[in-house]
Amino acid sequence: MYGSTIVKSYQDLITAAEAALAHLDHPKFEAQSLLAFVLKCNRSRIIAFPEKTVTSEEASAFLDLVNARAEGVPFAYLTGEKEFYDLTLKVTRATLIPRGDTELLVETALSKMPEDAPCRVIDMGTGSGAIALTLKKHRPQAIVWAVDQSQEALAVAVDNGKQLNLAVTFMHSHWFDQVPDEPFDLIVSNPPYIDGVDAHLDGDGVKFEPRSALVAEDEGYADLDHLMMAALPRLKSQGYLMMEHGFEQGARLREKMTAAGYHNVVTLKDLGGNDRITLGQKQ
Repeated sequence: MYGSTIVKSYQDLITAAEAALAHLDHPKFEAQSLLAFVLKCNRSRIIAFPEKTVTSEEASAFLDLVNARAEGVPFAYLTGEKEFYDLTLKVTRATLIPRGDTELLVETALSKMPEDAPCRVIDMGTGSGAIALTLKKHRPQAIVWAVDQSQEALAVAVDNGKQLNLAVTFMHSHWFDQVPDEPFDLIVSNPPYIDGVDAHLDGDGVKFEPRSALVAEDEGYADLDHLMMAALPRLKSQGYLMMEHGFEQGARLREKMTAAGYHNVVTLKDLGGNDRITLGQKQ
């Protein structure tokens, strides 16, 4: 842990924090970024002026953040925000932290949405609203809905929509239960898909995220399977369902979606070469 001694200069603070964060991949970067957050300045200022000093209150606030980060609390939860695609989103412990892998889902969805005509899109399990809001920003004519069963998560998504001035319809619902019976051109989701006994759930950062947004029954397939069947009657003819999933789940999803009646079923790989999203089209 970072000790209780209050030091004053940027450099002294960074040096002490680096030692406390040495078990992380990029301790200096994280220390600089946390100090920049406390001081409400750019990280470049921290680097350029190492001799500058801080108040005891600023040093104390920085110490608290460093100690929390050393214990594994994700950086985004400490600062309350996360960059995703080209948006800055508010996040809390009620929401998953948007990840770079999910940008593949966004890019694939955008490729199926017209640039200059309306279409109807729904994001199931929206969390912070990352997917829905990014789609709305890049396809302003789209009619975008976003659903979550967590009232706390939905409040974060609604706030993000207001802050970004993006007109998305947010709805509290357990999957499609409260969604009006109107067809969609595109249904997208990053649902819970982790097996409850998966060791990754105890990994750095993940253990602080809402378990209900991560874990699904039936070895992680329950919500994927539910969406696969529930989406069919909600899709327009030639509409798409696309879902993010774990790196070992693609083959089974392709088999099940094909058996359920989807066509043009395909799994796409993320930048790490792992199966990441599977999509299929309604006949």
